Amino acid sequence: MDAAALPPLTGLNDNAITPQEAYVTLRDAMRDASHSDVALRVHFTSNFMTLSDNGVHNLFQVLEYYLVDDTHMTMPEFLASRSELYGPVNRNKCEEVWNGDHIAYRCRTCGLSDSSCMCVGCFDPAQHENHDYRIYRCSYGGCCDCGDDLAWKATGFCSRHQDTAGVGVPVELPTLEATRLHVAVDAILHFGNLVVFKIYEENTVQDNLYQPNTFTHLEQGGSRRRLQSRVSSSFSELSSTSQSLLARFSLSLLWLQSIARTCVPYRTAVCQRFLQPIHGLRSFADGSADSLAFWLTFGVLLPIDSCDAVGVLYLKLLMDKPFKREFSLRFLDAYAFYIRLYLGDSTVEGRSRSHLSRYIDRLFCQLFHSSAQVDAIDAMPHQYTDSTILPFVDVTSGRRLGALHGLAMTTNSAMTLSESLAYCSLQEMATVVRATAGPTLRTGHMLIKQRVYARFCSELRCLLVHPDFCARAIVHSWHATQLGRVSVYQALLDILTTMQCMDGQTKQAGRHVEFESDSWQPAFVLDYEVLLVWQYVVHAFQHRLANSIDKGDVVAMWLNPVVAQMRRWWDADGRGKCEASGVLNVQHQLDFYALYRVHEEWSLHLPLHHLLGSLLDEAHRFDAHELLWTLLQRQDREFWFRLVLHPIHVRDVVHWLAIGPLTRTELHAKCDLRLVEMVKADTFEEDEDIIGRVLAQVGRLASTGPIGDSRSPQMILRELEGGAGGSCTYVLDPSSWALVCPLFESYTATDIQLCDQNATSHDPHLILRPRLHLLAPAFHSRGNMHAIVATHILACRNVLAVIVWVLCDYPKDEALVQMALFYLDMATTVLPPHQVTPPPYTTVHPHVNAIAATFAGALC
Repeated sequence: MDAAALPPLTGLNDNAITPQEAYVTLRDAMRDASHSDVALRVHFTSNFMTLSDNGVHNLFQVLEYYLVDDTHMTMPEFLASRSELYGPVNRNKCEEVWNGDHIAYRCRTCGLSDSSCMCVGCFDPAQHENHDYRIYRCSYGGCCDCGDDLAWKATGFCSRHQDTAGVGVPVELPTLEATRLHVAVDAILHFGNLVVFKIYEENTVQDNLYQPNTFTHLEQGGSRRRLQSRVSSSFSELSSTSQSLLARFSLSLLWLQSIARTCVPYRTAVCQRFLQPIHGLRSFADGSADSLAFWLTFGVLLPIDSCDAVGVLYLKLLMDKPFKREFSLRFLDAYAFYIRLYLGDSTVEGRSRSHLSRYIDRLFCQLFHSSAQVDAIDAMPHQYTDSTILPFVDVTSGRRLGALHGLAMTTNSAMTLSESLAYCSLQEMATVVRATAGPTLRTGHMLIKQRVYARFCSELRCLLVHPDFCARAIVHSWHATQLGRVSVYQALLDILTTMQCMDGQTKQAGRHVEFESDSWQPAFVLDYEVLLVWQYVVHAFQHRLANSIDKGDVVAMWLNPVVAQMRRWWDADGRGKCEASGVLNVQHQLDFYALYRVHEEWSLHLPLHHLLGSLLDEAHRFDAHELLWTLLQRQDREFWFRLVLHPIHVRDVVHWLAIGPLTRTELHAKCDLRLVEMVKADTFEEDEDIIGRVLAQVGRLASTGPIGDSRSPQMILRELEGGAGGSCTYVLDPSSWALVCPLFESYTATDIQLCDQNATSHDPHLILRPRLHLLAPAFHSRGNMHAIVATHILACRNVLAVIVWVLCDYPKDEALVQMALFYLDMATTVLPPHQVTPPPYTTVHPHVNAIAATFAGALC
């Protein structure tokens, strides 16, 4: 007998029958006839869809009577009895979940990732004494990780969740109780499927053929039509039917939450029922996915309040480890669809982007707290069988049940799921950056602000922070002896190469403003945000060096692609095309400088240079003698000359305290943030603490600054954190003036003059000279690597050609002449003549010959 033969429930609409009477009628019908549990579930679901709002309110009570199976016990009493019988769900884990603004703690000492957090109730400052912890405000929801060994070290658990004595064998529910629970949960979940499908249909149209690449997914079935979905921007814009169904859906989510937080067996049951296959949905074949995959993929189209409610339910269920693994796979399957939706929002206000970011951020960090989570995801079967598919096209293979949206994150079938996710984020980020690139990268463009910072950098940091995974992704980027074009490392290098054109941003001449160009500060922000991503590649390099026997292979694997990318950038850019060698090399260099003299003021945002320098620095830290020198000799002198050529042109050199007053904000912007991070690693201080300590040592509050106060810099800094009232202005402390060397403060004549004026106003008798005698002992220390490198550069005839070109062709350019003379002063004072071999050839420029001969000791 089918569901239609079960007693109708329309009397619930006008209270013609009570919920208890309706339950008794259904119970008797189930006992008297051969109705299946599936028929009852279908009966419940169809009535959730068709009854009036009042009828649905009563129907929930009928469902509760069915689950309790006792008309004399209320639902709260029943759930309390299950918790007492089977044990509370949070006896070993906190499982506190919050939605929206909330205060929580993070501890870098105990947390396994930067996203690991603990609620105020669990966090005891005394237990974390001398740890690197902080309190923070969460704006998009989250959950407490106390008790979760995938997110938090066991030693950091609070006293309530450190006891593992309560962890036992999973409890099996009695058969009848389990059957009732499954019917009730299945009815709610299938109702949810129908609601999500209704919203999907209302927000999906066929792709606009006149606007290419605007589709978000592909239709299932033989047609594979391109479809375009949009996120519901508000509840009110939906049809009245959809609004009514969403209101019921919200009640059903609250009902599911109450079941899931009762006890572990009930939560496990909800998790397992989520993995049942879908059926009865138009456009989606029965069994093509399960309810969880369907909700994760298309549930994001729901209005924000409904999305938040679904997200809170997910967080409750993610406390179940087996479910978290299954959830992770389906979330990653849906990710390509999320990104298509995200990139498809071209509105100025970006409501869809904000909605999607809130949805993704809430869930993403829960899946990648630790390397163990990443490894567990990558250990599950996932590979495509067809390696010829293109990104965001038809997936014809059998990746388990297949992605509902028909899109792929990568064409490389050898990648693991986590590597595919990293590659997808990098590839989409590269697309956005390229779209804003011209003669210079428009770093202030809304595309970069709204998409790169808020989305892709965040995901990549979550993934690459784990050194094992990051190192594995770099190693897997190689195919035999070559770096794969479709690989994580190559995608990152492509981004850095595109960002090299940020250095074409010039300051506005004749205006003394700290950030003269509109793109100046955004360029710093983009450079720093991407630096936070690639710094993990450097950390992985150090991690691999420390754990590998053949360190030469590790060095080649990390450095060779950067060197090759640098050469490709030179060849494509034109600024570095200088292929001549031998006798004509110097003359070609002179012609090159003269030709590109117009590029005299660049901004020194060179992430590719920065990455190479950081990798060399890590190699030097690991082996300060042999390894770095081997690396230097691996490339010819022309390579190193071309490497430093571009930064030589930079004239925007930082103005430190010796140049004039400096605000705390300016100092923070100018700091080498990589050095700040290194200090933090040793001292566990925050950025503000480090800057405050530095200012306390070498600076003092300016008497004429925007804010005057006699308190210590640290006190001022703490009070101004996040404030809108300005920033304290500091000048160099009088006791530090004797330590100032203009050569190392700035390269421009104007700045040197300012430095001299500031110094003489403090002490008229003070003479500021480069302290070259401090460098001399290094050249008498045998095998000193810094001395070897300095000699290599100071004796370079290509560099001497720069000096000659400046002195002969631009004698009136005060700044360049000043820099050239300083270089000669340092080179002739420091460089021992016996370490410079005589010129191997005579150049076409007599001045270069004379200077080179003098360096070699041939002339006085």
